[in-house]
Amino acid sequence: MEPFNISAEMASLLDNLGEELPAFIGLQQETLKNGPANDEQIELYIYACFLAFKSMNSMEHLEQAIRQAERWTAELRTDYSDSSRKFEILDFLSAWMIQLEFISESNTKEFGRKFSSQRAYRKGNFARELFKRYQETGVLGTLNEAIDVMLQSLDLVGEYITALMLSNFGAMLGRRSERTGSIDDLNRAVNVGDMAVITTS
Repeated sequence: MEPFNISAEMASLLDNLGEELPAFIGLQQETLKNGPANDEQIELYIYACFLAFKSMNSMEHLEQAIRQAERWTAELRTDYSDSSRKFEILDFLSAWMIQLEFISESNTKEFGRKFSSQRAYRKGNFARELFKRYQETGVLGTLNEAIDVMLQSLDLVGEYITALMLSNFGAMLGRRSERTGSIDDLNRAVNVGDMAVITTS
């Protein structure tokens, strides 16, 4: 079921709702508004919206799913549980939206650039949130993950890399060098810092 963590029984139930699916989505939306809602309820609502989009060709429901996923990931400032998969769901939904926006165009290069840029932006935000979490908790594994995710972001953005992205990456490498004594990380941090300066000149 794509990146969603929905049980087979629930997925089958939703598939069989047919024209009643929008009514189910409305009930779930009211539940979320009245809150507080847990991750399972939020993910179920997002999945139901996506299913309505696919089965009914309803762009409105895809937009609803994306808006809720954006709010869901924004809450990661205080709750980091299962964070990678939440961003994966948002990326997945955004890819559908971008594909539909470009479906009537033949400029596949532009499609790929825009998709990569959006993914890079989201991964960059995620990396910064992980770095903040490391600063709060001191867990080295979190810092390692932040560096890995930021590197993925830089790879995706390619020639459109910015000085801010490089500065953030350099700060992460520098902090890990301080923590572990890694000369390799220190050298990489210096090189990235030099690249950031060149980018702004």
